[in-house]
Amino acid sequence: MSAKPDPSTPPGRGRRRTSWRRLIGRARRELLDPQGWRSAGAEEYAFTTESLRFIRGQRALRITVATLAMMMLPLAVVMQFNPMGPHGLPARSIHLTVAVAGFLLGVRWLMGPWPRAREATRFLFAADVLIGVGVSILSDPTARICGTIHLAMLGMFAAFFLGWRILLVHCVYSLVLIGGLTGYAILAEARTPMDLYVYTTPAITTVVGLPVIIQVVVEAGRFGLTRVSREWYIDSLTGVYNRRGMDLAMRRAVHRTSGDDVLVAGVLDLDGFKRYNDGHGHAAGDQMLVDVAARLHAVPRLLVGRNGGDEFVVFAVRVGTDDATRTVDELRALLHGRGDPVDAGIAASLGVVLAPGRDADRLAELALEADKALYEAKRSATSAVVVRDLARPHDGARAPAPGTF
Repeated sequence: MSAKPDPSTPPGRGRRRTSWRRLIGRARRELLDPQGWRSAGAEEYAFTTESLRFIRGQRALRITVATLAMMMLPLAVVMQFNPMGPHGLPARSIHLTVAVAGFLLGVRWLMGPWPRAREATRFLFAADVLIGVGVSILSDPTARICGTIHLAMLGMFAAFFLGWRILLVHCVYSLVLIGGLTGYAILAEARTPMDLYVYTTPAITTVVGLPVIIQVVVEAGRFGLTRVSREWYIDSLTGVYNRRGMDLAMRRAVHRTSGDDVLVAGVLDLDGFKRYNDGHGHAAGDQMLVDVAARLHAVPRLLVGRNGGDEFVVFAVRVGTDDATRTVDELRALLHGRGDPVDAGIAASLGVVLAPGRDADRLAELALEADKALYEAKRSATSAVVVRDLARPHDGARAPAPGTF
């Protein structure tokens, strides 16, 4: 027997209830996802740092974070002479030690290499603890609660760099700290909740509310940018990079290459694609392009792009010649040789250039060399793949792989 709808329930209320249930269920899954917590902050940090690197904004942000951390020391020195500051030699010593530790964290941001995601997370939690100790040692309860407002800067750091999971941990810590300081003042120092209300409420609003609002804005912006960048940089048919996206991906890939690395740049053109497209229809031709893109994309650590039509480009950075040769062999295995059965692999010609890592600033020239190798392969009656090895000048301009293909 099927259940009849309740006529007393207004239309749409059931759908709204279902939407809320789905939202709550998704939130529960995200909160309880162990893999998400193990990699918490990594994806968000990579997105933000890559965006900063693209606009050359890392140095400005490095200086900003370092300045905010180092600023804690002069503020602590002033509090040493404030009546609400720490009293007694032990408390003063702890207060200054905490401030010096924060100053050193700032020096690390200013002078050291750009931190990885885990190091940025450790920086946040260390700064949380240092601020917690620093404000707890103050002599006046209102000064302690007001001092927690400095945690808002760290909350914004978490929202901007590390995502909602790390921000959630920070906010829970902040609430526990503010609640603990308020409770201690009520229980041990005879303060009333109404006395502390004007301090505790703004502290919670600033330390928790402001970063959460920023997190929502940042996440919405990140989601929007991801969608826009996908439309801007990804080929809508095949799902690999388009020409613009491939150029950007290649520049990113060579950003940290060394002279010992080998660059692998290739251009692949399908043989007889127009004839196949005309004979089987555009839908079949599109499906062939999708299949070719998927097979190329299956090669490990290989960037794949589609220039348009039936032409694809591939690029990789490899550690040494052997690793680069292995990649060429993997690409070769996807194609069928001249004279082989058609179903033996992709019917295509491939031109590949191997170049030393020091040529990372010559990507346009490498693309031209790969084009020349491609046209040589298309003219060849025996080889579907032509390799120009610029990484070994003494071997000549062209170094074909062993065997016939």
